[in-house]
Amino acid sequence: MPLVAESFSEYDKYAVNRIGANIQLWTYRKYGEGYLFLDSIFSNTAQAESKKSKPVTVEVEENKGIEEAVVYTTDDHLKDKPAELKNLFDAFRERIFALNVDGDILEKASKIYVSYKHGKNFCEVAFLANSMKIWLDIPFSDIDDPYKLCRDVSKVGHHGTGHTETKLSNVSEVDNVMFLVEQSYRQTL
Repeated sequence: MPLVAESFSEYDKYAVNRIGANIQLWTYRKYGEGYLFLDSIFSNTAQAESKKSKPVTVEVEENKGIEEAVVYTTDDHLKDKPAELKNLFDAFRERIFALNVDGDILEKASKIYVSYKHGKNFCEVAFLANSMKIWLDIPFSDIDDPYKLCRDVSKVGHHGTGHTETKLSNVSEVDNVMFLVEQSYRQTL
């Protein structure tokens, strides 16, 4: 099954490799009016092993009243953010993926946040100026929060799918926040 996007992260490639299904990752670039350049960047199919994929240029018909879908990436969320926040997110992200060594955790960027799921979402991350707001998909009443880092947002407008909110603004807080995230993750098992 080919997946086509403007770009894929190393985590995307890792996840596809761990799934072990017949999946190919292709990137595209627009050239001029009506041309796309497709390039195979990853394939774990048996057919791909036997022959190397070559870049393809495709002529595209003009859009006839059809809106193009916007694809968001984590890089879109981190653009123009300070290096400290990027480093904080990298530390957090590494710990998220370490929750499941089988690579079953998927990262998906949307317009508002980056979600992490294992069958279903277990947390969503939105980027603020110097911190991250994290929504956990665990009822506020069920979470063990010894450091009182969470708040109940079930009756408050918020962007994430979870109703428990916490914030991460410093690398020293990662262990405490991951204690909360891990509880939400365990509910997806």
